[in-house]
Amino acid sequence: KHFRIDILKDKLSEKSRKILDVINDIIILITLIVITYSSFIAMKINFSMSTMALNFPIPFAYYLPVLIGSASMLFYLLYKYVKLIKERQKL
Repeated sequence: KHFRIDILKDKLSEKSRKILDVINDIIILITLIVITYSSFIAMKINFSMSTMALNFPIPFAYYLPVLIGSASMLFYLLYKYVKLIKERQKL
């Protein structure tokens, strides 16, 4: 779990909290899609560039970690909701 301040969230009903969590996850999902897509495009544009000292491709040094991290978080968020939907279908 992450540290967060729940002052306003504690005053909401359980249903409102769930709705707020879904809205929050949708905002995060959209942000992760934009970051993943943008880092992929940046890697594609800058693929031929390399560092002078090490002759190491710049996209692998700067953009690949962002691409991997954002894609991993995106897949985890999607996995979380697929798992939740499957659990609800069992009920």
